[in-house]
Order: sequence, then C-alpha cells, then structure tokens
Amino acid sequence: MKTDHKTHKTDHKKLVLGHAVLYLKRKKSRTAVLTAIFFLLLVLVLSGITLTAAVQDSLTELRRQFFACVTVECTFDEENVVTPELAGSVVQVVEPEKWTGINTFYLSMKELFLCPGKFTAEGTEAARTARMVACTESALAREFTDGKLELAKGRAIESGDTEKAVISEYLAEANGLKIGDTITGTVTDEIVMRARAGVGNTYRFEIVGIFTVAPEADNASPQRAEPEILSNYIYVDEASGMQVAEEVWQTERQYTNGLILQLEDPALLDASLENVISIPGYHWDSYFINTNSADYDRSAAPLTQMNRILSAMLIAVLLLGLIILVIVLTMWNQERTGEIGILLSLGFSKRQIVGRLMAENLLVYLCSLILCVPFVYGGVRILAEVLELPGAGLRAGSVITAGAGGMIFCVIVTVLSCVRIMRVNPREILTMIN
Repeated sequence: MKTDHKTHKTDHKKLVLGHAVLYLKRKKSRTAVLTAIFFLLLVLVLSGITLTAAVQDSLTELRRQFFACVTVECTFDEENVVTPELAGSVVQVVEPEKWTGINTFYLSMKELFLCPGKFTAEGTEAARTARMVACTESALAREFTDGKLELAKGRAIESGDTEKAVISEYLAEANGLKIGDTITGTVTDEIVMRARAGVGNTYRFEIVGIFTVAPEADNASPQRAEPEILSNYIYVDEASGMQVAEEVWQTERQYTNGLILQLEDPALLDASLENVISIPGYHWDSYFINTNSADYDRSAAPLTQMNRILSAMLIAVLLLGLIILVIVLTMWNQERTGEIGILLSLGFSKRQIVGRLMAENLLVYLCSLILCVPFVYGGVRILAEVLELPGAGLRAGSVITAGAGGMIFCVIVTVLSCVRIMRVNPREILTMIN
C-alpha cells in the first residue's frame, strides 16, 4: 500500500509538471511577459547582491588598512594623571586588541655617537642626549603606526620586558652595535630639568630590535636638536620608564604621555570613546581623549553611502516587483476562472490548484534565472570598473542566495495572487463564468 501511495504521488507531480509545461507553451505571450518580469527582477536583485558584497569586502579591506586607536592623555593639570589604575579601567571597558602606555624622558648616552644636530658643534652635553620612549608595546608608538619608523631587525618592546631597548639603524651602524649588545644611559642635571633625585644614576638596556627611519620622515638636520632627531630615539620597556619616574622625578607611577589602545575594527571607535568617558570616578574633562575615527569615516564615507543606496534599491525592487507580479497574476487568474471552476468541480482541492499555478510560475522563474546568470556575470564586471570596486564579481553564493530567495518570493507572489479567486466556492465560480 505504501508503494502504491508513493507511486500515486510521483504520478501526480509528473501530471502537474506536464500540465504546467503545456499551459506555458500554449500561452506563449503570457510566458514571455512573465519571463521578462522575472528576468528584470533577477538582474537587479542579483546585481545588487553582488555589488553589495563587493562594497562590504572593500569596507573590510579598508578597516584592515586603518590603524584604529583610542588615545587617552593627561592635560597640564597634575592632579589628573594617567595612572596604571586608570589604564586598567580603560582597557577593561574598551577591550583593545593591544594597548600601550607611554613615558618620555631623556638620558645622556655618553658612550654613543648620536646623529649630529644643533648642539654637536657646540660640544655641550645636549649633543649626547637621546629621547627615551618607554612603552608597553613599542609597535603601537605613534612613530611606528604612522609609518615613520619600521622595525628592521629583532623584535619590538613587549609587555613584561625589563631593561630592553630598540634603537635606530643609524645608531647601530655608527656605534658598531647589534642585537644582544648593551647600552647605558646616565641622568644628568643639565638635561633632566625636572630631576629631583638620582643625578648620576645609570640605566642599562639590552638591544632587542633595530628600526629604520623612512626616507620621507628623516628629520636629521644641523638646525634640529639631537633629542628631536628620529634616529636618536631609543624605545625602552615600560618598567624602565616607571623606574625613572620614581627614582628621578619622584612621582607616582603614571604614563606621562598617555595611553594608546589599538582596536581590531575602526567601526568600534565611537562606542569605545563613549565607554571610556562613562567610567566613574574620573574628571574626563581634564583629559584629552581622541580617536582616529574621523580619518576612517572620511575614507569609508563613499563606500558606506553606496552600500545604503544598494540596500534601498534592493528593497524598492522587491516591493515594486511584488506589487506588479501580484497585480498581473491576479488578472490572469481571473481570466482562468472557468478552468479553475472545472477543476474544483472535478474534485481538485484548492491547494492542488494553487500547486498547479505555482508550478507554472516556478518553471518560468527558473528559466529566467538561467538566462539571468550569464547576463549579470558580464554586467557586474562593467559596473565594478565604473564604480571602482576591484575584485567585484558574480559568486556562486550570491546566485544561490538570489535563487533560493527568488523561489520563496515566487511562492509568496503566487499565493497572494490566488487569494481572491480561491476565496470563492465552486458554485459561485460557475456563476461568475456564466
């Protein structure tokens, strides 16, 4: 009995499909019109989906190119400083990919020959003075993220390092230094005007990395002070910066040059800024808090606008297509009142009749989809060049998405177009025919 039931269902499906094919052959003009409507809708929708995917890819690539960061710096108000406790609170709410605190101080590098500048000819102590930049992560220091400096050998300063340093290629070559060597800096009263103690203290650092200065950023000049020349910058670990602050400046542990927090996505910058200023217990008006969201927003604005236009176009196309198809199919169904009445009289259920109409529409839709794919494939490439969307192209996933969604759309349209005629009973339909 089960086998007979399955055979009956298979035969019924074949009968419905055969009837749909015969009807479409007989009504060639209607088939052509319906095919044209489905084809146009599919071209617009599939093109929109493909271009939207290309825009999203471009935005993703743009986010990778941008260094997304939030910076927190203290003002000249000594009561509001960036302490490790504040840093911990900020890191907790922002949840950055990486972060660094920065301290800047100066040491006399008596054993090193620095890149000559303003004070070299004078022979003063300042000619031996180097800017020491203490970081939790030196890779996040502005000079590196701006592209002025680039690590060439070894590694960057990392969280947990002690007595480590990254120096310039110039200092390494001029002084015969290499990875693993040690350099020494001394506190002198002449160059550390804020020194309250520790004059004469020496600090030793092991070289773990060597950086190069980009040619366009090289600021070496006889008119520039030696500590301001990028080749004379020395990046050291956070612990060393804190130690100098305590022993020389005799201040609490703090990041005198603030925090830099790296985010994985520039789109999170605005929310991160709001999270920072919502931390209780701090006078945030006394801090400089910034993001580089303006740069990202400026670069992403054209793509974001294009994405909105494409989304609006897709919605408009679907709504307009829905209205047109429902009106057209409803009119055609009314003209088939006699056929529907006869089928109802012969014992066909309304569901079976809707199934027949649905089979006809789905056949037309599938034919339109097959015709649409090669057309969109070529058209999208041309549009991508005009809109400057490199890498845009028709993808299998887009075709599957549009195809599956279109089938659901076709089913909905068919059901809506049958509502009016299917609400009438067989006797009333026969009366309508007469």
